[in-house]
Amino acid sequence: MDTFRNSVKHPKLVQLYDYWDSIRGERSMPTRNDMDPLDIPSLLANILLLDVEYAPLRLRFRLYGTGIATIRGRDLTGHYMEEHGISRIANLTYPANEQIIETMQPHFMAAPYPLESGSGGYFYRLGLPLSDDNKNVTMIMAGFYQEPRMLTVLRETATVA
Repeated sequence: MDTFRNSVKHPKLVQLYDYWDSIRGERSMPTRNDMDPLDIPSLLANILLLDVEYAPLRLRFRLYGTGIATIRGRDLTGHYMEEHGISRIANLTYPANEQIIETMQPHFMAAPYPLESGSGGYFYRLGLPLSDDNKNVTMIMAGFYQEPRMLTVLRETATVA
């Protein structure tokens, strides 16, 4: 039984984890070249790829899915996480990315977010390490979904029942 897989609380992110796990085989991390977007078409809009640069550590958005860009209100492809105006994302996810780089292991997080209407919801993020040499994380593939609180409650209730 895969304990980490059971901790992922969004069905689309479970699919993304299963895909990552299948393409890595016996290695600790797959390469970017192992990925074929045609294998996961229903997930692509909610995926981002981060290039990992060392000395100093910097993260650059190589790919920013259209679904994430819609949520964010702009496409961040080509930008670095520490750039002006991206700090809210960086504050939430940078520690998770550092953990992925340090441990070379996946990381899942779910957190509440406020909605302009005064209600709230949750975002779900799964970060998965990729490596060119199976020794260092050279890229992070992350899936990101956001949903209003009511959808989260309905989904969790259906999962429990």
